[in-house]
Amino acid sequence: SIHTYRAASFVYAIKISNDLYRHFVEENNLSERIDKLYQIRAFLQGSWLFGEGLPYLKQNKLASSMTLRQIDQGTILTLEHSKIYILLTGTLQYIKNNEVIGVLKKGDFFGEEQAFFGGKTNSQIKTDELACFYEIPKQVLEDIPIVRWKLFETHEYRKKNLAYNSI
Repeated sequence: SIHTYRAASFVYAIKISNDLYRHFVEENNLSERIDKLYQIRAFLQGSWLFGEGLPYLKQNKLASSMTLRQIDQGTILTLEHSKIYILLTGTLQYIKNNEVIGVLKKGDFFGEEQAFFGGKTNSQIKTDELACFYEIPKQVLEDIPIVRWKLFETHEYRKKNLAYNSI
């Protein structure tokens, strides 16, 4: 890891062999879950929103709460007020008055206006091509200050540049 973590109190650590760890994982059928969490964590760590050295416990909680969605090209998205979304593949367009006013690509997120700031937008989000994205429940982000700050920064930027109408 490129980040440093410090314990808040005294910690005991045990060392186990690779063989014992592998046996434990196989006996408890954990391989698929561990691989999935690893792939999601790697994706999140490469994103601007989540790439700030979140502890593994938070990363795993976040990754476990995420739901993958696939949407066909040309679909106008309906966003839930209790979730934000982060794009895995494809591109999305912000559309206002039938004109593209912004484009989202891999690692970009959306839905923060409705989920965290009680607002709505005059623009729509439309898939430019087949797109996959993760839904993230708002409640898992509420206690991560750096993520909340980045959501706020993006909200302010988009409010000025993408014609949000805050309530």
